[in-house]
Amino acid sequence: MNAEEDIMSNIEAGRKTAIHAAFWAAGLGLLALVVAAPRLNLSAQSGMRSAADIERKTHPSASARTAETIIRDWPERARGAARAMIEKYGKPNRGSADALVWYNNGPWQKTVVYRRAWPQSAATREDDFLEQTIAYQVPNDKINALKRFDPRLSVNKIRAELSCRSESESANFLALNLADEIVVNKRSVESARDFCLKTRRLARSGKTSPYLEGFLFEMFNDRSSGPEYPGPL
Repeated sequence: MNAEEDIMSNIEAGRKTAIHAAFWAAGLGLLALVVAAPRLNLSAQSGMRSAADIERKTHPSASARTAETIIRDWPERARGAARAMIEKYGKPNRGSADALVWYNNGPWQKTVVYRRAWPQSAATREDDFLEQTIAYQVPNDKINALKRFDPRLSVNKIRAELSCRSESESANFLALNLADEIVVNKRSVESARDFCLKTRRLARSGKTSPYLEGFLFEMFNDRSSGPEYPGPL
């Protein structure tokens, strides 16, 4: 073999080695994705379970005074949200160091005030301590639309519930009223977003709106047939 042939042979061998290395690296990359995907999914599921775990770890609340003791060391905004609910709905049904829970309070199936804004996500602001739930069956083809409107909305198909977490009850009323209008095709996602931003902006300047004060849709209809929660303990 002459020098030129030797060089070409080396080049060809190097090319084959590079190709094999590329396939090997790609295979490792794919394997990493396959291994990582379940972990990412489990991480999300773990976050979803955290709220349920927090609620399960609450215990029967003896009095509003007990609730006041619980929230004494909470962050100021969380403490303010809890006191607003105590003042309006009385003592919570359950409580722990991390949450106070009311069942069947006013128009709500469930109200939870968390010590910390939960769950931590890009869509959750630092003051989203208040989560409130109604009986509401969201059609499957509307779930994504509601998530696009406000990621803080949570749909539970098994329990036929719709929840929202925010900084206040009025903000939850607003989000859920607009969610219903999206479901019944009264508004598009974009229209609901624009109206929500405008209403919140006006509210900060002292102007009110029926959307902030209660539900504008009939609560007892074919979409609001969820499970019963226990009454006051």
